[in-house]
Amino acid sequence: ALFLPWAAGTLVGGLAGGWVPDPRALALDFFLVAFCAAMLAGMLRTAPSPWPALAALVAALLADRWLPAGWAIVAAGVAGMLTAAWRAPAASGEAA
Repeated sequence: ALFLPWAAGTLVGGLAGGWVPDPRALALDFFLVAFCAAMLAGMLRTAPSPWPALAALVAALLADRWLPAGWAIVAAGVAGMLTAAWRAPAASGEAA
């Protein structure tokens, strides 16, 4: 449900981004942060557990502190994915 708007926004931003002389003047540099916060709020409301989001947050903060730029996103994705997989019910229907 979120992939299509994300992909469309990325396409529009990639094609039209060069037309904006100063993204900060229009607060476009904050748009990604606001968009991610809105997605996170929606996910936490319907998610069975907040643990993957919390693991992603911790991993992103740690990676941002000690790794080169860009790795915080990768670390957050991996940490959230692994935490969700670890906490997911087993295929037999038992809780993990």
